[in-house]
Amino acid sequence: MAVLCKDMSDPADFKPLYKNVYKYKVLGGLHSLICKTQLSMEQPDNPFFKVALANVYVGLDDEQALRLARRHNDNSHFVHHVTHRDLVSSYLVIL
Repeated sequence: MAVLCKDMSDPADFKPLYKNVYKYKVLGGLHSLICKTQLSMEQPDNPFFKVALANVYVGLDDEQALRLARRHNDNSHFVHHVTHRDLVSSYLVIL
């Protein structure tokens, strides 16, 4: 998921400690967030559906945000390395 922090314009001002306080605009991956939210309601004890990973962007102008949103549709730009632990966690969720 790609999100734009709406509360600031300078990336140096972003403090991870306050990540849950900031307001964000979703630029890409909203469909995944909606899906996880629905699954979390259906399976409230499943921790996998409680977390959504996001790339946080700060200080983008409208043109940059639009370009990023378009790029997000091309999955190859946002592929994350899957670790052995990730695979085990995924399999545990499936089981």
